Amino acid sequence: MPNDPLYQTQLKTGRYESVRCAISFGSRTLEGVGFQLCLVLLSSSIRRSHYYTLEASRDRDAIAEFFVERFFERYVIPIESTPRTAKHGFTIMAVSCLLIETLESFWCGWPTTERQSKLAFCQFFSRTRRFHALLGRVPDFYKHVRCGILHQAETTGGWTVLRMGDLFAPSGPTLNATKFHRELQK
Repeated sequence: MPNDPLYQTQLKTGRYESVRCAISFGSRTLEGVGFQLCLVLLSSSIRRSHYYTLEASRDRDAIAEFFVERFFERYVIPIESTPRTAKHGFTIMAVSCLLIETLESFWCGWPTTERQSKLAFCQFFSRTRRFHALLGRVPDFYKHVRCGILHQAETTGGWTVLRMGDLFAPSGPTLNATKFHRELQK
């Protein structure tokens, strides 16, 4: 490992990271240092160490391509590649809510959305024309859809999630999870 050029580069740049870990195999436990976090894939084509190189060189185009790849791999492909018969509106909306909060935190340059989640949703929906049908209902969406799904594993306040119909129907109120997620992809 010390002769590995990647390891040497990481030592020079201060980007080498390791963690103390323990792995159990039945009655035996192995402990040690050495799982290199720098070798972790951040997307299918970018390792953490490569991202640090892109960041250091300020290659904005490559960083943007990386983020698009990472977002599609984490938030779009898992939903779109699931067979129709195995899809659930609940799962689609949970992933969609994670995506909204992530996109808004990037847009605003926030390092975290802690104590800003509701604001993130309000700003996202007011700025994104495709979702203007929800304007005036965003605090309710946040409370009954986002918080309901992520904290209570269900929508609350009478909100219903389907995979058919209009994107949003105020009577009910009802969301079409499939259309909602597809609008997020645009």
